[in-house]
Amino acid sequence: ALVLSANDNKLVVVDAGSGRLRTVDVQTQNVSTLYGRDGDAVLSSPSAAVFASSDSLVVADTGQHLLKLIRWLLSCAPNQAQTGLECTTCLGAAATSPCAPGSFRAACASVAVSACRSCAETVAKPLNSLYAGPQQAGGGVGACAWTCGAGFFA
Repeated sequence: ALVLSANDNKLVVVDAGSGRLRTVDVQTQNVSTLYGRDGDAVLSSPSAAVFASSDSLVVADTGQHLLKLIRWLLSCAPNQAQTGLECTTCLGAAATSPCAPGSFRAACASVAVSACRSCAETVAKPLNSLYAGPQQAGGGVGACAWTCGAGFFA
């Protein structure tokens, strides 16, 4: 069985012979295994699939007499976000620019630009300290570096 992604860039092949789901990039014709790699449970006899959302499929496994919901996570670069079966670059230079001291930019979670947020939203800095230097983009709350105030030490 074959299923075309919503953006028509990927073709999902339900490989009944191997019990795996494979993707074919329509433009480059590269083939990769989406489900059924080492560590994944192999499907017994998949016969059909349909997209349930941009990052999941419902697969009919006739060998096990069940419908299986399969979700996947891609390993995207820090300046990219998963959009369905692909990694998409975040928009604009602001997505990778540093934030002012005391704020941070979350890692790109969508193709929209992530705004700088206050470090105080997520973690309190110690007493008698101040936020140090510009925070690196995409570093998340871990990028909220602080230093001791004058006359104090850690």
